[in-house]
Amino acid sequence: MITVEIEPKELIKKFDKLTPKIKVKLKTLVGVSGREWQSYVRKKYFTGWSWGKKSNKIQNRTTNMMKNVRPAKVKVTSQGIEGGLTFGPMYAKIHVGPKGQTTKIVPKAKKWLTIPLQAAMTGAGVVRGNAPDSSVWGNTFFQRSKKGNLILFGQRVMQKGKKAGQTTGQIVPLFLLKKSVTVKTRIHPEEIMAEGKKNIIKNLQEMSFK
Repeated sequence: MITVEIEPKELIKKFDKLTPKIKVKLKTLVGVSGREWQSYVRKKYFTGWSWGKKSNKIQNRTTNMMKNVRPAKVKVTSQGIEGGLTFGPMYAKIHVGPKGQTTKIVPKAKKWLTIPLQAAMTGAGVVRGNAPDSSVWGNTFFQRSKKGNLILFGQRVMQKGKKAGQTTGQIVPLFLLKKSVTVKTRIHPEEIMAEGKKNIIKNLQEMSFK
């Protein structure tokens, strides 16, 4: 979990002397700031991807991570009010970290990683089934590219209607096979913490303590 310390420190120092009403307002403020922080991270790092254009955003197929970018539960303690932002563990360790940090990914149970190409994705960037799934892909075969990469080619299989089970469209490259890939982090804590801190201070300054 990533957290931001609320300034000014004098306010935290005198927290015990605040009235219950003000504490409730502060708790609400931390919750609102967390939701705004969540919105900022999702828009900055997960949306706006389109095929054929280079982007530093995480592709939409990593939806599990985007959905798990959530405000942390707000807690009132003897020291103050705790809040922050959480990331789902499935992808966070790969995509969240200091600039320059990389993670090497290798297959766990199989010999190859199957990386979906454009033809294997929906317009929203979601993978249409797995590489060896015969209910989704037909007439499949492997071929090396000019650069020596191993690629799975094939056609889509109709899922509904009278032609269900039949192949349709042209034979196209579907999946790139790799023994391993190295992924750079694209969500850097120092950057999002600066934004979160700025936002919560702004909300504090606008808050009425009456």
